[in-house]
This record gives sequence, C-alpha cells and structure tokens, in this order.
Amino acid sequence: MSNPNYKDIFISYGRAESKYFASQLHDLLTAKGYKVWFDQNDIPLAVDFQDQIDEGIEKSDNFIFVIAPHSIRSPYCKKEIELATKYSKRIIPILHIEPSGEIIEEFMDTSIKKRNWLYMRQNIIEGKGQHEWTNIDDREQGEEGLFSILESHKDYVRRHTELLHTALEWEKQYRNTRYLPFGDRQTESEQWLLTTFNDGQPPCLPSSIHCEFIAEARKNSENRMTDAFVSYAEEDEEIRNRVLRSLSQHLITTWTHQMDIQAGGDFDKEVENGIEQADNFIFFITHESIKSEYCKKELAHAVKYNKRIIPLRMDSVPVHDFPVEIRNLQFIDFTDNNYDFIPRSKNEKTDYEKDIDELLNQINTDRDYYHKHKVILNKAIRWKEQNHNASILLRGHNLDEAKIWLKIGLQRETHLPTRLHEEFIRESEAKSGQLSTEVFISYSRADGDYARKLNDELQENGKTTWFDQESIASGADFQQEIYNGIEACENFVFIISPDSVKSPYCEDEVKFAAQLGKRIITILYRATETFDIPMELSNIQWINFIPNQVTFHDSFAEMIRTLDTDRAHVKAHNHWYQEALQWQRQGKNDDFLLFGTEYFLAHSWYEEAVLKKKIPSPNALQAEYLEACKQSIEAKEAEKKEVEEQLLTLEKARNAEAKKRIERQKIFLVIASFALLISIVAGVYAFIEKESAENSELRAVENERLAKQNEEEAIKSKMEAQEAIRNLNEKNQQLENALAKIDSAIQKQSVAVKQKIQAESILAVKEDKFKKDGFVKQRTFLEDKMRIRDEVLKTKKSLLNYARQLESLGVVRTSVRQSMEKQIEEDIKVLLKSL
Repeated sequence: MSNPNYKDIFISYGRAESKYFASQLHDLLTAKGYKVWFDQNDIPLAVDFQDQIDEGIEKSDNFIFVIAPHSIRSPYCKKEIELATKYSKRIIPILHIEPSGEIIEEFMDTSIKKRNWLYMRQNIIEGKGQHEWTNIDDREQGEEGLFSILESHKDYVRRHTELLHTALEWEKQYRNTRYLPFGDRQTESEQWLLTTFNDGQPPCLPSSIHCEFIAEARKNSENRMTDAFVSYAEEDEEIRNRVLRSLSQHLITTWTHQMDIQAGGDFDKEVENGIEQADNFIFFITHESIKSEYCKKELAHAVKYNKRIIPLRMDSVPVHDFPVEIRNLQFIDFTDNNYDFIPRSKNEKTDYEKDIDELLNQINTDRDYYHKHKVILNKAIRWKEQNHNASILLRGHNLDEAKIWLKIGLQRETHLPTRLHEEFIRESEAKSGQLSTEVFISYSRADGDYARKLNDELQENGKTTWFDQESIASGADFQQEIYNGIEACENFVFIISPDSVKSPYCEDEVKFAAQLGKRIITILYRATETFDIPMELSNIQWINFIPNQVTFHDSFAEMIRTLDTDRAHVKAHNHWYQEALQWQRQGKNDDFLLFGTEYFLAHSWYEEAVLKKKIPSPNALQAEYLEACKQSIEAKEAEKKEVEEQLLTLEKARNAEAKKRIERQKIFLVIASFALLISIVAGVYAFIEKESAENSELRAVENERLAKQNEEEAIKSKMEAQEAIRNLNEKNQQLENALAKIDSAIQKQSVAVKQKIQAESILAVKEDKFKKDGFVKQRTFLEDKMRIRDEVLKTKKSLLNYARQLESLGVVRTSVRQSMEKQIEEDIKVLLKSL
C-alpha cells in the first residue's frame, strides 16, 4: 500500500511569527531524509489551497504545530488542528514564541493544551527580521527530542496514514465494499487496530473512520454477519454512537438501522435478518426504548431464537419497568458515568471505560459458541425458507463442528440451540456423503457483494457451492481450505473484474484449478482489459453478467445451462479425481487402487474423455492413478497365472501319484478279493471238513459202541467157549459149535479193534476242535451251517458296496464295476451251493 505521495511530517505554523523558523525546520528535517509537507513548497498555483492542505494532513504521518501567539489565534491553523485531531494524527507541539496565559486559555485548542511540548523558544527582537531572533532554549536538544519522537513507532504511524487514506477513499465512494481490504491486507489491518503498547502511550489512536473501515471489512468478509445487533430508540443516537465507536476500536462489528438497512429493502425483514445474523443482542434501556414498539418487536425476535441479550441501562429506568424478557437479566449500568472525570494515570480508567470493558467481557465470553449459534441458525433458516433445499445442508468439517456444537449446546442452561438448529443438523447428518460440491466461487473481495448474491442464487437453484465466507471454519488454515475446496468441486466459477484479474489470490486459485483439470466457467461482472486476464482463462468464453448490458436472470439461466452440460462427465471427473487424490495422500498405497468393475468404469471414462476430447480433460494425477491401477491388475494377473501354473503342476503330480496309488489299490483290491475268496473257500472247506470230521466222529463212536458190543459178545462167546471146553467132554457137537463161535468172535473182535484204532486216530487229529466225549448234537451242526451262510451273504454285500465306492471315486469305470459285481455273484453262488 506504499504511496510516493505520503509524507512523514506536516508543518502547521503562523507566518507572522514563525515563517523563518518553520522554513529552517523544514530544511533540517529534509536534510535528515524526512519527507515534509510545507505549504511554501507543496501548494501549486491556482488551486484550492484548503483541499491541498487537507490532503497534506491526511497523507502525513506526523503533524507538527509551531506554537506562537499568531498560530494559536489563526483560523487556518485552527482548521488544520481540528482535521489532524479528527484523523487522530500524532500531533507534536513545538513552542516557538511563548504566548500569554490569556491567549492560551482563550484560543488554544484542547488537543494542543493536553500534550507535552518541545521547547525551541526564541526571543522576538523588535526591528529585526525573524532570522536574527535569538534562541532561548537549547536548539540542538530540542531537535534531538523531535528526531526521537519521529523515529518512535514509525511503522505503526505510517500504517495509520495508509489505512486512513484507504478508509477515506472508501467513504468517498459511498462505502462501496470494493474498497474494503481483504485477505492479508484485512488481517494486517485488524492486527494494527488491536496493537497494544505496554511500554507507554500509543503514538496516536485509530480514528473513528479507521475503526469503522476495518470493522466493516471484517463484517463484509463474514457474509455481513455481526458480533452484535444494537436495539435503541432514535432519541438515544448520541450515546449509541459513542458506544459503537468504543466497540469498533476493539474490532467488534455491530448492526444498526442507520448503517445496515439496504436501500429499498423491507424494513421489518431487514431488521429480523440483522438480529438473526448477530451473535448478541444489545438493548439500550432508556425511557424511550422501553416504550418503542420497534424495540419490543426486536427484543421478541431475539428471544425467539435464543439470542444472548445484553442490556445497557442508559437512563434511570426502574427495574420493574424493564421489558419482561430482560427483567431478570444482569445489566450494565451507564447511568453513573462521570464524563468530566480525567484519569490521573494511564492505568486509571473512567466509569465509561470500565462499563465498556464489562460489555466487551460479556461479548467475548463463550464467543465461539454464540458465533456458531448464529452461523448455523442462518443456514437453517434459509434451508427452511427454501423448502428444505438440500444444497444448503452442512457438509464436511462444517457438519462435524455443528454436531459437536449441538452436543455441547444441549447441555447448557441458557441460550440453547433452537429446535430449528437440531432439525437442520440432523437432516445434514442424514444426507451426509450424498452431496458433492458442484461449484467453487473464485472472486475478488472487492466484488464480495456480487459473489454473495451469486452464491445465494446458486443454492436456491439446488447447486451445492463452496463459498469462502460460508465454508472456512474459524481458526482453519485459510489457504489450505481454499485448495481443499477447489479439489472437492466439480466446477470452478471465476468472476472476472479488474480487481480479480490483478489479485494474486485469485491468480493462485485459477492456476490450481487449471492444474487439476477442473471445468472452469468465467462470468464477466465488470469490464476488464483482456490482456489482464490470466492465460488459463484467455481461451474460455465468458458469460456476460455486466449490469445494464444484460439482465441477471438471463445471464444466470445461461450459467445454469453451462453447469448442467455434460454433467455426468464432470461428476465422473471429480469422482475419479477424489479417488486418485486419496491414493496420493495415502502414500500411493496399493490398498487404494481400483480393481474389477470400478477399474473398468474408470478406464472406460478415461478413454472416452481422451478420445472425444471432453472438457474438463483428465489430469495428470488421474492418468498416473489409472496407470498404477492397470499395472497392479496386470501384476496380480501375472501372479495369479503363475500360481495357477504351479497349482496345475502340483495337480499333475498329485494326479500321477493318485494314479499310482489307484493302481496299487487295484492290485491290493485284487489281492484282497482273492484273499477274501480264499478265506471264504477256506471257511467253506473248514466247514466241510468240520462236517466230515463230525460224521467220522459219529461213525467212530458207533464203531466203538459196536466194538464194545462185539467185545462183550466175544467175551461172552469166550466164556461160553470156555464153558463149552469145560463141557468138551460132555458134548463134541457143542465143541465144534463153540469153536465156530470163537472163530467168529475173533474175527469180529479183529474188526472191532481195527475200527477202534481208526476212530482213535481221527479223534487224535481233531482233539483240539471237537469234544472227546464222542457226541455232538445235530442242532449245533445246523446252527453253524446257517451262521456261515450269513457270513457269506454279508461278505457279498460288502464286496458289492466296495465296488460301487470305487466307481464313485473314479477309480474304476462302470463297466469294470459291473464285471466285478458279476464275478462276486458267481463266486458267492458257488460257495452257497457247497453249503
């Protein structure tokens, strides 16, 4: 903001006594490198000298007043002092010719009286020129004191001059918002206004115009929202203005009827909006305000939305006469102020200053809570008035902050969130993630009013927007939030004006949007030289919005048509960019790459966009991202193929091993089958042998019985023979018969012996398996025979099942299985027949 016309010093003096002194002072200061405004050098001929003087004071950092009787009484010097005082310039009084006490008391301005003077006095020598007057004080010491003052807080004082000049220019332009500071300039202005001087008095204070200018810039940057709505009666305007000036010195923004109702607007609606858009409601309690219907309506509206109400008692109104809404509230009492009181030190404050401090303390208590209360409320009201327009709902970090605020607010005892707050936040939460940012609005703060109007119109037409005055949370990194907003948007709308094309902030936003390949839409708001337009915008056809050339409605309709053109492509561009951006922010982690259907859709979109040269075209990050996806997919396919080949090799080896195992199983099966058949045959043979043995045993027993019988008969015959021999002599015939019987008995005995020997031999062989008692019942034989038959049938069933299992496992074919079953049936039939 440096201006070559700024001066370090303005010298005010009376020519009759101090012309030579002032000229010497000018030369001295110029020699020291200071730029000095001096009427003898800086007022051109044939111009209005008063305008030149006023401009000289305005653009000078310091105001030196040379005290002499003539200058004190000079009406010209008086005007200069009054203007310097109005602008709160650093005034440095230098005593040149000491005036009388009567002149001081009668003519000297208060702002000069109350300051310490530098002493460079001279004696007036009658009959001699001013250059011959002699010094009373040590001139050199006075000059050193002057240089010390001029060098102290030099940057602060220069900033005072710069801001004063821009504030006056703003005022000359009917307070047009285009002349308000923004961005870094706004921040620097606010920091300057809030500068404190702990080591002494400030060199100069901000003037009223300084405070209004800087506070208005803050109000403009915050979408015309304020810290406080001021409710007062017209009769209270003087005290109201004093309080507002005090608040503005602390950067507190206020809403008043006088300054904030737009020309032609609905008065009542404007007032309601002012209350809704303020953190606090300040109510001036006077005899007039408690009777005013307007003040009553304003108070009721504040209560409706749970606003914090701060009552200021300006008149001696009894508490029982207070409006019922504030009767139980603590008020700040200004009625005991003594405006004639003069503090004896800088640390001592007047009653008024103490009351202002108390007011500031209340405003700053829980300030963030009430600020969010206001911001969310205004969005909720707009949402309700526009039939629950989803484009106005909260998103992203704004929604997260609102949810936390609501949770805290519902636990408070006073100024709770309204039901509308709750409904709006709940609906925003329900729709979270369903809405994307369609439009980012880039503009110069000089065009802030127009940008705000455009943003409102877009939202009312269902377009979700990113607008810095609504979308940047307090305390956030402003520049990073801007970049985040551009990254998230589908369309980048740039408002062309002489200010925006020269703004470094706007230029940076345009370059970033172009770098990301965003679709850029330009609208021409004010006539601009084409060579000033950024290169990235030079080939883009703008939409004419210049007032008086086209209607806003027609231009806005064209803008909506442009936004809706090829909307699917633009949305896809933004969607795949967000995917790529997330991948990049996660260190290009493969977990964030696309696969399957998602990759197919993204790749198809990319190829179509490139082939058809669609706008916006895919950006470098999207191309890199899709290439990484492709490489990852190919790598996974190659890995999959390698694994499949390894599995195939392993499967082949397993099949070969299985085949060998099946061959071994077949051999084993054959062997087992033959073994089973052999065991069955052996069992049958054993059964037959058992039967034969049992039959032999029966025969042996019978032969034994017969042998015993024959033996008995032989013994009987022998006895009879012996008897016959004894009777031999008796009867020869009987002897012969006896011999015959003996011979027969011998023969029978011989047969019996042989049979006995044979029976004993068989019994000896079978003695481990059969009883030696010589008798087994027929029933036991039949039971054994039936049991063996059952075992044969069970074996048949097991063999048939085994054959079917071999077929189901794929070991044998159906034909083989059928052959096996046939063979088993035949073998079993033979065994059963043998039984």
